[in-house]
Parts: sequence; C-alpha cells; structure tokens
Amino acid sequence: PPSQRPPSPSWKAEEPCDGQIEPTKVTYDPVTGIPSEYNAFMPKDSNAHKKWRAHLSGTKCSQGDRKTEDLFSCKGESLATTKQKSSGKGIGEILLEKCTRKFKRLATLVSGLESFGISLDEAKRVFSKKFACSCTVLKVAQNPSQKQIIVQGDVVSELATFLCEIYADKGVNYHNVFHKQNNRKTAILPP
Repeated sequence: PPSQRPPSPSWKAEEPCDGQIEPTKVTYDPVTGIPSEYNAFMPKDSNAHKKWRAHLSGTKCSQGDRKTEDLFSCKGESLATTKQKSSGKGIGEILLEKCTRKFKRLATLVSGLESFGISLDEAKRVFSKKFACSCTVLKVAQNPSQKQIIVQGDVVSELATFLCEIYADKGVNYHNVFHKQNNRKTAILPP
C-alpha cells in the first residue's frame, strides 16, 4: 500500500550543499609537461627524463654528436653535487636487491646506508630484531671498500618502509630508496 512506503532517502537534500570540494590545482613542469611530483618516477631511458635531469643540474647539453646516454657527462655540476650543496647533507641512495642463495633461499641485500651516516652494525641489529632473522655485514664483491647488509628472506617492501620510518632524521625517504632488479633500479613508491 502507498501509505507504507519508506521515507525518502536522506541524501536528497532540498537545499544546495555549501561545502563543495574545490578541485585540486596541479602545476605542470615546463620541461617534461607532467606534474612535478611525478618527474622522479619517469622511465630513466626516456628523453623527457634526461632533459629534466639536465635542467636540474643547470648544464646546457647539446645533442649534436652525443648519444642520449651521454647527456649527463656535460661540463658543469652534476645533479648529485647540486643537491649536496643545497641540502647541506650528502645525497646518496639505498639499493635493496633480492637475491637467491644456496638451496633457493632468498635474501635481501642492502647497500648505501653509510652514505647517510648510518652505522651498519647498528642497522644490522635493528633489522634482525624487526624481521626476526639473521643479518650479516659483508664487503661488496665489486668494490671492497663498500659494505652491504644481507638480511635473510625477501623483505624488500617492508624494509623500504621501515628504513624511511626509522632513519627519516638522517634524510632517508622514498626518493632515496631504490629496488634493484635485473640490473635496473626502480623507485619504491610509498604505501
């Protein structure tokens, strides 16, 4: 019967809403044509990324007889030295790499922590407590002056989040942490 109809839904407002959400204004980078916060995540081999990196470093590269891979060997300061001067701290990167050990056991290699002033022995203890596993500090085979931490198990994504949380005061953030897979570095996106 019509008298037993449910009341009209509450979402049908009779007065217009005053609290409308304003659209987000996005600023686009004049060099690449995409939003500025996405420039670091462009493919490293694209021409737009190379132009952006050259623009940031303040060098003027002519592509005349040079290859596109050679754009960063121009005269002038590199991107790393420019950022070092502006931030006051040394710029570095932390590489996380998943590898297979004996009997198909997985391990995570962590390198580059010392560029942020992080003690490897302290980090080893913190990682072993957090992930309940064994950690070891070893010299890098290609460069014996550098050291890396080997963490048992595949903990790449958890380790990236953990590094950004506990070492944020030393300058570690998601822009400095990379996942190395098949000899390619990829940025790790925040969760």
